[in-house]
Amino acid sequence: QVKDNPHRPPVIITDLKILRHPVGPAGEGVSPVPLPITETTEIELSNRDQLLTFEYAALDFTSPSDNRYAYMMEGFDRDWIDVGTRRFASYTTLPWGRYLFKVRGANSDGVWNETGISLRIVVHPPFWQTWWFRGVAGLLLLILFIIFYLARTRTIRGRSKKLEEINEALNRQIAERNQAQEELRQTKTYLDNVFNSLSSMLISVTPEGVITQLNTAVENYIKVPAGELISRKVWEAIPFLQSYRDELTEVFRSRVPVELHRERIDIGKEEPRYLDIVVYPLVYEGLEWSVIRMDDVTESEKKDRQLIQAQKMETVGNLAGGLAHDFNNVLGGIVGTVSLLKYLLEKEKTVDLEKIKNTIITIEKGSSRAVDLVNQLLTLSRKNEPLFISVDLNESLREVIKICENTFDKSIKMDISYHNDCAMILADATQIQQIMLNLFVNASHAMT
Repeated sequence: QVKDNPHRPPVIITDLKILRHPVGPAGEGVSPVPLPITETTEIELSNRDQLLTFEYAALDFTSPSDNRYAYMMEGFDRDWIDVGTRRFASYTTLPWGRYLFKVRGANSDGVWNETGISLRIVVHPPFWQTWWFRGVAGLLLLILFIIFYLARTRTIRGRSKKLEEINEALNRQIAERNQAQEELRQTKTYLDNVFNSLSSMLISVTPEGVITQLNTAVENYIKVPAGELISRKVWEAIPFLQSYRDELTEVFRSRVPVELHRERIDIGKEEPRYLDIVVYPLVYEGLEWSVIRMDDVTESEKKDRQLIQAQKMETVGNLAGGLAHDFNNVLGGIVGTVSLLKYLLEKEKTVDLEKIKNTIITIEKGSSRAVDLVNQLLTLSRKNEPLFISVDLNESLREVIKICENTFDKSIKMDISYHNDCAMILADATQIQQIMLNLFVNASHAMT
């Protein structure tokens, strides 16, 4: 009868290979195992020691080839690894740390030596993973961090200072700009007030005649709000300027100012008004605009006409004595002729028709002379609107000479020289005669 082998075989580690090279006293180079591996309980390896191979054996010689094995690397393997009859264990890479390599064996009948054998293994970390390196590295990092922090802080302070300076400069610029804008606003307000407080009517227009700005005097004069006038053609927005469209367009084109004085305009059913109109070019920031200035001179025109009429009446008063004397002579001639005719008709039974004819002719001449004197007086005293027509200065002078000859003192002699040709001008005939008559009257007063 064959009995099972109850022997629990002892287990030993027979060899250690690193990178397939044996280590130990018989190994090559510096060995991490100074003693035979069977006598070694602990080995120290570096992080460069890779591909570890452990060989082991169970000391049971009944049937050595049938002995079984199991191993475990505590700290790396989670459980025992049953490798059957294989007598070696290999580890490619072990991270640095502390391990316990354990092997247990069984004889050919499966009787296990649970105690087995163990070998402590210490894998040293690379220098960059050592505590001192980490401490030095941490210290260096701390120093670098402090240096970086100080440099960064200095840079930030420098930038902050620059930013503060820039901010202060910007604040000053903003304050100056705000002050300039406020001054500009006040100046604009002041200029607008000045612009709108002027009694003259002011209108700025583009070269195309489009209104860009006007003052309140224009609104008040034509009684139309500015909003309805802006951006419209000036001669369309202000109808009485339609007749001056050519003059305005010429100024816009030629940039040569034009002045129109005492222009009569009609606004609705109101009495005629008189305006001084001045148009002059304006260049502002590259814009070639024009400004129309209009002044209502109606009151001045009325006063001038009243003055002219007063001068006329003064002249009539100055001439009244001479005219009355001359008119009295004419009437005396007419009355004497009529008395003579009456006497002839009463005393003579037969009256010569030729005498009657001559008498009537004399009466007719006297009457014509009286009518002429009256017309001259009416011409001087008449109050009419100026009518500009073609006037011959020679003819006007002749009419004035007739009045002077009939009214001036007979001691005054007038030497008249007329122009050879017609001296035609565009004027009001009555006012031209008034001017000439004033000159003659002033001259007569200086001599008498």
